[in-house]
Amino acid sequence: MALLIDNTIAEQALRMPEAIDAMESAWKQYAEGNAAFQPRTDLWAPTATRGDYFRWGSLLGALRDPPILAFSLQAGHSSVAKLRGRGNGRLV
Repeated sequence: MALLIDNTIAEQALRMPEAIDAMESAWKQYAEGNAAFQPRTDLWAPTATRGDYFRWGSLLGALRDPPILAFSLQAGHSSVAKLRGRGNGRLV
């Protein structure tokens, strides 16, 4: 069964010392070949409005002990703003 956790629930469920211990355990397992992860993947998809994009980012990781598969998905929206009318853009 999937357990959906947002930032508010995560802050209530896990204190910083526990989070640090969990990360140390995960990196140790990774070094031993007992964990895997997929680096962050970003997808930018243009919208119907020129210069606007939907953004999705995902992360994936798994541990052997305890047996956990975790997936993080983030979504958002960005647009390109013109700088001094020269056609140069920057993400905002």
